[in-house]
Amino acid sequence: PGLKALLEMTFSPDDAPVFAFAANGIICPPDREIVPRVRAGAQIVGVTSSGPHANGYSLLIRRGLTLPNQFFEEIAPGRTFGEAALAPTRSYVDFMERMFRCSFRPLAVIPATGGGLGKLAVDRGPFTYVIERWPENIPPIFPFLRRDGLSPVDCLSTFNWGIGLYLIVEENCVDTLITIGEATRHRVYHLGHV
Repeated sequence: PGLKALLEMTFSPDDAPVFAFAANGIICPPDREIVPRVRAGAQIVGVTSSGPHANGYSLLIRRGLTLPNQFFEEIAPGRTFGEAALAPTRSYVDFMERMFRCSFRPLAVIPATGGGLGKLAVDRGPFTYVIERWPENIPPIFPFLRRDGLSPVDCLSTFNWGIGLYLIVEENCVDTLITIGEATRHRVYHLGHV
């Protein structure tokens, strides 16, 4: 059946269809490899997401099935829960390519997929990751889920909550990353420090 027919069908969370895929590749040339070199005083920068980015779909399906209009529930003007849940994952390839072409080497690059904010602790060293600010303009599915009763822990650990990629950089590099973001049409935010 078509997507509309699938969305109109009633499923239990255990037998609802979930569609996902991943792509893997080889870093070439090898000088583009990024080995985490986190250190105290480094800055935390975030690149925005377009939505859930393939995270928490079991939870999204369970939530969607409880809504009065299920996946057709309007969560923002002209935007349904189902549309927001199926937002294509933002690709950061152009951002990373521009960063490498500028000979910029971050101390760490961390995708928020599969753990949200907790993914920042990629380096098991004795660090504290301090988040001082967060973007206000995040995909509408996230504030909707919070209003619908999703716990703050799930907001920041199951979902990316609007940041799909973290970079840890030297203090004098934050503005460079923001400029690279502008050039590649990615919103980049200075979130905090190590």
